[in-house]
Amino acid sequence: MKKNISRKYFIKNSAFGLAGVALTDFSGIHILKNKKDSINVGFIGTGHRGQGLIHTIKNSNVNQLNVSAVCDIMPDNLAGGLKKAGEHAKSFIDYRRMLDDKNIDAVFIATPIFEHFPMAMNAISAGKHIYLEKTMTTNIEQAVLLAKNERNKKTGTTNRASIPLL
Repeated sequence: MKKNISRKYFIKNSAFGLAGVALTDFSGIHILKNKKDSINVGFIGTGHRGQGLIHTIKNSNVNQLNVSAVCDIMPDNLAGGLKKAGEHAKSFIDYRRMLDDKNIDAVFIATPIFEHFPMAMNAISAGKHIYLEKTMTTNIEQAVLLAKNERNKKTGTTNRASIPLL
C-alpha cells in the first residue's frame, strides 16, 4: 500500500540524505592525497549558500580540504565568509584575482545563476577544479561549451550534489 508523503517531508528528508553523503569520505581525496597533504579551496560567493558550504566543509570529516580563500563583492557577505573560513583565509573582492592565486586548487562557485558560466569558464582557464552550484548555466549551449572546455583543460567538475567531489 502506497503511503502519501508531503512535498515538504520529501524535500526535508532528501536534504538530510544529501547532507549525509556530503559528510562521508570519498575516493577522490585518496588519489590527491598522494600528491600533497591538503586541497586548498576558494569560495566565489559567500552569501547564504556559500557560507553554508563553508560551514559544511569545516564541520565534515574531510580534513584534507582547506578553505584558503573567500570572495564576494558584498562586504557583509565577504565578512561572513571570512569569519566562517577562519583567520588564515585570504579575502578577495574580484574573483579573477583569487583565480590567479597558484595555491588554490579548486573553487566553489555559489553566486547568482547568470554568473555561473563566465566564472566557471574563467576558473577552468585558470586550471582550477570547480564545484558549481546548480543550475550550472542559463542554457544548454553554455553547458556544452563548459563541459568541452573542462575536458580540454583536464580540470574536474562536480558530478553530483555532494560537497567533496572536487
